[in-house]
Amino acid sequence: MLVSLLAAVVITRKISPKWYQDIEKYPRDTFVSLSALFRANKEVVEAVRETVVRQLVADKLINQRELSEKESLQLHLYNQVAYDYKKYREIRKVIEGVPGVQHGESNWVVDAVGDSGLAYGVGQFHEKTFYGFAKEAGVEGEWHNPYDQLTLMAWAWDNGKQNAWTVYRYLKTKGEM
Repeated sequence: MLVSLLAAVVITRKISPKWYQDIEKYPRDTFVSLSALFRANKEVVEAVRETVVRQLVADKLINQRELSEKESLQLHLYNQVAYDYKKYREIRKVIEGVPGVQHGESNWVVDAVGDSGLAYGVGQFHEKTFYGFAKEAGVEGEWHNPYDQLTLMAWAWDNGKQNAWTVYRYLKTKGEM
């Protein structure tokens, strides 16, 4: 229901990022089509995007459907960044890339291989970098485990180590970060 409501109507005036929790408080005339919103209010667009992760959880609980591997990884990442949507969005851009600007590290392919066989997984870690970050973070993890890679990516963002990813550096120079 939330997804269909978001697809149909969105509030265009300046509101809190948690507007979807109080949607019934707003008069019907404050709503417009989603396409108009994309042209008018970036803050609300980000709030709409944020609800997607919450919807994944709701779908699983309400419909008892299993999350896909990609959805499960995205939800894990969102939990690892402590629900900081800005950080979540940046890491997703590194993984997925930005259409027309730069390809991503792995596009959520858990066994992706890059850098002539040196980089592996969803986070495209080199083995040495993965275990170096894990030691520095004080966590145990397995280089081939996508959840461990996402956990260390979140840690890297918390500790200013985003420049370890070529895609991050490139997107930053293009103003995408």
